[in-house]
Amino acid sequence: YPEDAFDRFWLSPASIRLDSINTTLDISLETDPYMPPLKVMQMADTNPSSSGTIQWTPLDSPNQGSYFFMCIHFAELKKLNANESRAFEITLDKGHFYGPMTPTYLKATNVCSPDIYSTQNLHLVEYNPITSSTLSPIVNAIELYTVVQLSGTLATDNRD
Repeated sequence: YPEDAFDRFWLSPASIRLDSINTTLDISLETDPYMPPLKVMQMADTNPSSSGTIQWTPLDSPNQGSYFFMCIHFAELKKLNANESRAFEITLDKGHFYGPMTPTYLKATNVCSPDIYSTQNLHLVEYNPITSSTLSPIVNAIELYTVVQLSGTLATDNRD
């Protein structure tokens, strides 16, 4: 994305089980220190079932000796009616990760891992609607960072 201040790649999920929603309205990004691009936050995925869960596996296959950190971005793209609500819990490997989360209309927010996680095993992230929610979870963007061990000295100039 040329609009990304950090030159990150943003890819759409390859899922046929989710519905995509979008808006052309501006999203307030001031409260998200990770600064996702506006175009990324103007799109989101949701489960077509109002009581549906979204499941996501951060890694395709286990990787020995590495770690990852994730940051999930949210913004409600739909002006909810008085009888509608969207609230959900986020779990990692069936354990509580965050929530309940209620995305704010046209305002970006994020949830980042409090720790790094081993890539030795596959992990499962789930977004589960709470009982009182009438709409399924929404996810605008997910950043996944792999921790890389650097060996030796890295320098741009011998005098650094």
